[in-house]
Amino acid sequence: MLTPKTIKILAEKDYGYGKGIIPVQFNEESMENTFGHGNYLLLLKVVADIKNRNANAAPVKNLSLGVKVASVAPGERFMFYCGSGPMITVMQSNTPVYFNTKFATGDSFRVQQISGPRTCYLTPNSGVFPNTNVTVTADCGQLPTQQKLGVRINEIAEGEIFEFSAGVNKKIIVTEANKIYYFPGTFKTGDNWTVSQLSGPRSCQLFPNNGQIAHDDVVVSCDCGPAPVKSKLKGKLSAPKGTKVFLKNSLGDSISVLQSTGANGEWASTDFQFPKQYPVGEHYTATVRMTSDQLGCIVYENSEGEITREGTVLGVRCDRTYDLISRSSDDKILNTYYESFTPVIGGINEDEGRYVAFVASGKGLDGSSGSFRQVFWRDRKLGITKLISRTPSNAEGNNNSVGPAISADGKTVAFESYATNLTGYDNNGVRDVYVWNENTGVSLVSRTAGGATSNGESYEPTISGNGNVIAFTSYASDIVPLKPVFSTPNVYVSDNQGGIDFITKDYETGRAAGGYSPSISADGNKVAFCAYTGHLVRGDNNNLWDIFLWENGNPVLKRISRTSSGGERNQGTESASRVVAPAISGNGRFIAYATTASNMVPGDNNNAQDIFLYDNASGSVNRISTGMNGESDGDSPIGQGEQVGISYDGTWISYATGSTNLGVIKGNIILQNTITGRIIPVTNRDNCSTSRPLLSNSGGYVVAGSNLQFDKRFASSGLFVFQVVK
Repeated sequence: MLTPKTIKILAEKDYGYGKGIIPVQFNEESMENTFGHGNYLLLLKVVADIKNRNANAAPVKNLSLGVKVASVAPGERFMFYCGSGPMITVMQSNTPVYFNTKFATGDSFRVQQISGPRTCYLTPNSGVFPNTNVTVTADCGQLPTQQKLGVRINEIAEGEIFEFSAGVNKKIIVTEANKIYYFPGTFKTGDNWTVSQLSGPRSCQLFPNNGQIAHDDVVVSCDCGPAPVKSKLKGKLSAPKGTKVFLKNSLGDSISVLQSTGANGEWASTDFQFPKQYPVGEHYTATVRMTSDQLGCIVYENSEGEITREGTVLGVRCDRTYDLISRSSDDKILNTYYESFTPVIGGINEDEGRYVAFVASGKGLDGSSGSFRQVFWRDRKLGITKLISRTPSNAEGNNNSVGPAISADGKTVAFESYATNLTGYDNNGVRDVYVWNENTGVSLVSRTAGGATSNGESYEPTISGNGNVIAFTSYASDIVPLKPVFSTPNVYVSDNQGGIDFITKDYETGRAAGGYSPSISADGNKVAFCAYTGHLVRGDNNNLWDIFLWENGNPVLKRISRTSSGGERNQGTESASRVVAPAISGNGRFIAYATTASNMVPGDNNNAQDIFLYDNASGSVNRISTGMNGESDGDSPIGQGEQVGISYDGTWISYATGSTNLGVIKGNIILQNTITGRIIPVTNRDNCSTSRPLLSNSGGYVVAGSNLQFDKRFASSGLFVFQVVK
C-alpha cells in the first residue's frame, strides 16, 4: 500500500537534495503496489503536492571551498580571496587551505589571487557548487631558483679596466673581452636587478641594464665601442760591444739594453722592445741615456711620434763623442792635422756617420808611400781604413789625389787626381775626376763620349746620395763638344749610364758660359753652383759672382743669390769674382752660401761674412749665422766663400766661426738650427784651429780637422768625427 510513510520516503528521495525517485507502480482499483504495469497518476499527484509544500524551504550550507598550490618554496606565501569572508594563506605544497565560508549546492564561487611571489593559474577559478566540496588547484609555475647575474664586454684592449655595480656590495671588475664576469652571490627568481657602469676608459651601452630574475642566469652585454688597438714600441740599438743604455718613453715605460754582440770595439745591432703595449695613435717621445761618458747616444729615428698599428721602431745609435779617423786599421797614428785634409762623411739611418773619406799624405797608411796625397775611405764601425786612390793592381796613385765627395750611403767616393795610373788610359797630363765604389773600384768620370781622357782639367766633384750622379767642374771642351770661344770652366752632370752634359749654358746661345763649385742634391736632380758671368739668366747685371740652381728637365737656370726683396746684392767687402762654394741640402730645397754683402736682408750691419739660406720652395732668403741676441761680430764661416755643412732636410748647418758672440770661442765649430737659430757648440777650446766642418745626413755628426787632441784614446791632432747629441 502507498502509505504516508512510503510517500514521505518517496518525497525525501525525490527532494532530499536530488537523489531521485524510486519508480513505484500501483493498481488504480485495489490501490495495491504493483511493478511493471499501471499508471502514475496518483503518485505524480502526491509528488506534486509534496513539492508544493517544500518550495520555500532554505538550502543547507555545509560545503567547503579550498585552494591547493602545486609547488611552494620555503618562505613563500600565497594569498587568495573568494569574495566573502577572510582571505586564506597557502604556505605548503599540495596542501589545501579552506576558506571559512560555507556553501550550499548550487552556490556560485569565484577565487582570485591577492598576492604571492609568483602569479598563479587557478583551475577552476569560478563555478557552481555541486553537492560536494570544491578544491581549486593553483599552478604557480616553477619554484624560484638562485641565478647568477654577469657582464660581458665586446672589446677590451690590453690594460683596460671596467667596473660595474649591481647594487650594494655587488661589484665586479672586467679586464678581458668576451668573458663573462659574474657578480658575487646569486639572485632569486623574481628579484629585480639593475646594472650600472662605475668606471672605465670608455662609456658602455648595457643590454639590458635592468630586469627581473627568471629561471636562467642573466648576462648583460656591454657595448663599449671599439677597443683602442695597441701596439709595441720597439727598436734597434747600434753601438760598440759592451754599450749599455737606458731607454725611457713618455708613456711611463723604460728598458735597459746591453749591446752584447760584436767583436770588441766593433759596432753591432741589438733589437729591443719596451715591456708594455700602447694604443695606436697615442703620442710619445723617447729618450736615451748612456752609461759611459765616452759615448754619446741618440734616438736618431722616430724619437717622437705616434704609435703605429705595425709597431713603431726606434733607431738608437751610440757612438764615441770624439773619434779620430785619420788613423790606420790597426790604430796607428801616421798623419796629424797638418797631413790630413778635407774630410767628408756618409752613412744613413743606423749607419749615419759610419763612413768617412779624407786626404792624407803621411807614410804607411794602408801602404801609402807618403810621396803624394792620397784619398782614403774608413769604415768606422769595422775600424778599417782603405787607400782608394789606387790602381786595379793595388798600386797607389802616382800623383796627388784630393777633393773627395762621398755618397749619402757612404759606399761611393768621387775625387780628383793628377795621377795617370788609376785607370791605365789617363794621358792628358792634368787632373781628372774619378769615382771609387766599394765593389767596383776606380773608374774615370771626366772622359769623352768615346771613353778617352778629356782635353782639360776636371775637378770639384760632388756626388748624389746613391752615387749614380756626379757633378764636377771642367775646362775640357770635348767631354761634350763645346763651341769656342770660352775661357772659364763649366759645370757638368754625369750619370753612371754614360749620360753627360754641361749645365752652364748661355741663356741666349746655348754655348758654354762658365761656372764652378757645384753641389748636388741627393737624387741628383738639382745642382747649385757659382758663376761669374751675366749670360746664364736674363737680367743679371750686377757684374758680381752669383749662385745658380739647375733643375733636371728645366732648361732655365734660377739665380738665387738675390736679396730677400728680390733685388741685386751689393759687393760687400769681397772681390767681384770671388769663388763661393754653395751647399745644397739633400732634399734639394735649401741652398746655403756665404757673402759679405750688406743688403741681403735688412739690419745687416756687422761688416762681416755671413751665411744665408735660400728656400727653393718659397723663394725666401734668411741670414742664419746670427746669435740669439743679434748679429755676429766676425766672419762665418772663417774661410772666405767656404762651403758650410748642411743636413739632408736643411734644418742644420755647421761652420767654423770667427765671431766671439755665437756661444763659442773664436775659431771653433758650431752646429746651428736654421729654423730656431739654436746654436750647439761642437768644439769650444782656446787656440783651436779647425778645417772646413761638414755634416752627416741628419746632422748628427760633424767631420772636421783640428790642431787639438779630442779623442782621449790617441794623443794626436788630426781629423775627427764629432757626434752631436741634440
